Amino acid sequence: MTVLDAIKARHSVRRYKDIPLDPISTAQLQHDIEQCNEKYNLSIQLITEEPNAFSTLMGKLGKFSGVRNYIALVGAKNDPALHEKLGWCGEKLVLKAQCLGLNTCWVYMTYSKRKANIQIGPGEKLVCVIALGYGETRGKAPKRKSTASLLTAPEPIPDWFIRGVKAARRAPTARNKQNFHFTLLSGNQVHLESKGSCAELNAGILKYHFEAGAGTESFTWV
Repeated sequence: MTVLDAIKARHSVRRYKDIPLDPISTAQLQHDIEQCNEKYNLSIQLITEEPNAFSTLMGKLGKFSGVRNYIALVGAKNDPALHEKLGWCGEKLVLKAQCLGLNTCWVYMTYSKRKANIQIGPGEKLVCVIALGYGETRGKAPKRKSTASLLTAPEPIPDWFIRGVKAARRAPTARNKQNFHFTLLSGNQVHLESKGSCAELNAGILKYHFEAGAGTESFTWV
């Protein structure tokens, strides 16, 4: 499965089977986490076989069940780009998990930070987590806005730009609001406007999808 295949196949899943992660998948996810941490100075962590974070009232309110594994998105409080970095790296890991036959769900509020087994160092903060495991279902696609409504570009619109927006259209965003817009400027420069809840985190997720669809060699970010 390619990244673009994973983008098409991946949907949020909240109910998981009581099956441990296989060692190969665990090792591959840990490898990618270590790469992200080293490159972007983050403290992302893979937590396995830990049921307490989602076994509280908050987890039930979020309609979660069977969650024993999750990825904790942690980084330096004083990093102005922290949320965008974590969004980008988190979605990279989400799609890697999809390629490995796992299911995921971005979780911002409906889990217990106090009961979670996460190491948060001095000067660091936990932004959110990603539930992870073998889903009882594969999830289903939410209602999405049209590609045309999510972009502004002069005619003729380059194919790479359309591919990028189509990939971003499938990205998970807070409450599935899709409160974002891509604009193509002169010199193949692309501007992303992300608004609303979790705007900076969403921006990182959207940028990862857009880059996968468009190809990073096709443009530069503004």
